[in-house]
Amino acid sequence: MFSTNRVDASHLFTLGVCAALGLQLLYIMIVFRAFFALPRAEDEPGSDPKPVSVVVCARNELENLQRHLPLWLDQDHPKFEWVVVNDRSWDESQDWLESMAERDSRLRIVEIKDTDRFWFGKNFALTLGIKAAKYDRLVLTDADGVPESRDWLRRMDDALRSPYDLVLGYGPYRTHKSWISWVSAFDALQTAVHYFGWSGLGKPYMGVGRNMAYQRALFMANKGFSGHMEVISSDDDLFVAAVATPENHRALIDPKAMVWSEAPTDVKAWWHQKKRHLLAAPRYRPLHRYGLGLWGLSTFAVYLMVLGWAFWGTPLSGYLLLGRFVLVTGLFYASGRKLGTPKPAWALLPAELVIVVSQAVLLVANRFGPKLKNW
Repeated sequence: MFSTNRVDASHLFTLGVCAALGLQLLYIMIVFRAFFALPRAEDEPGSDPKPVSVVVCARNELENLQRHLPLWLDQDHPKFEWVVVNDRSWDESQDWLESMAERDSRLRIVEIKDTDRFWFGKNFALTLGIKAAKYDRLVLTDADGVPESRDWLRRMDDALRSPYDLVLGYGPYRTHKSWISWVSAFDALQTAVHYFGWSGLGKPYMGVGRNMAYQRALFMANKGFSGHMEVISSDDDLFVAAVATPENHRALIDPKAMVWSEAPTDVKAWWHQKKRHLLAAPRYRPLHRYGLGLWGLSTFAVYLMVLGWAFWGTPLSGYLLLGRFVLVTGLFYASGRKLGTPKPAWALLPAELVIVVSQAVLLVANRFGPKLKNW
């Protein structure tokens, strides 16, 4: 009796493994395939650059501004300005920015002072920066963003040409000795594969705020972020989902046009960042919620089945699970090579587990727990 029950359980377990892997294979054949079909930019930037305004929001970012502003102003572009929105900072960044603006006319400052009468967020700060920008071609990045090359701005500008009003770039993380930085780096790689893949399908749903460009007319036609102003982290996903069409946007896969950020070095900082990024997820369109949910839930199921294999596993189910990890690691390594950052793929096994579990917890926490008030 026991033997028969174990055989039945093993058969059911193997069927469950096949079902989970079948869902993953379906997603791979659709989204990953669309990602790999996207062209990688190989050409040098054009010889006719247009005036560009780069908008950066900063809050208590004195150290990053001091480190990165010289790199930003050293971009190989004939006509650009940097609009830094200093959002309610209490460090010495405002004084430092004002002293730098006296030395370089390409630097402009928008200061937001703190007040209890209004609710603020990054969307509000970006809106003020975009309205203050001198030029209609806008490139957005973050205070901790470091361009991969001096050609970054020209390459983003070159990509923002008719018929494209929106350019989605790539923003990887630099890793450190801490394990959580490798989780962040893999998460950035995985996220890029997802949003570039959906872009390749003509169904864009997000980009990354540290490397994006669009025409001001596109922003104004959508009334800016008015449809989701209250969502702290929505400038790079809900906005893209609202304005992007298959024809008006471009996914820019160009290793010389990446913008790096430092990965969080401790779990608390990473948790806060992840919690903020997931605030917009419940407002994604059903197609994206279900599609991304399919990948997330099937991945979670795979890890549960790895644990279950000790009790109900068969050689066949074991080979299938092992084959899955070999295949997915290879896919992310190939994706990283295409994007210019292959190393995070080797962190797949621990990083994937941490990400799928934390996302499940944080989605519940964002739904029922206290809301974040600051970006």
